Amino acid sequence: SGGLYARASLTHGWHAQLSRMDAVKVAVAALTAAADEDRATGGVDLERGIYPVIKVCTSEGQTDASDEEIAACYRSILEARAAGGNL
Repeated sequence: SGGLYARASLTHGWHAQLSRMDAVKVAVAALTAAADEDRATGGVDLERGIYPVIKVCTSEGQTDASDEEIAACYRSILEARAAGGNL
């Protein structure tokens, strides 16, 4: 239900040469944007240790982003927001 917001965020942050961490950060930012705008969309919950499943696909194959990677990206998004920036 928050897909419209997630899509806009993905479109803004994606480019073909993203590093793994930047790709995870773009995905976390998209999920965060969706959760911010739509109450039915879940987001990251640092307090309860609830993280989305994020798949990272490369030419070498597919892996899951770790909870630690997701938490680090989410914290950086929160810090940027507190400082008045994006992502």
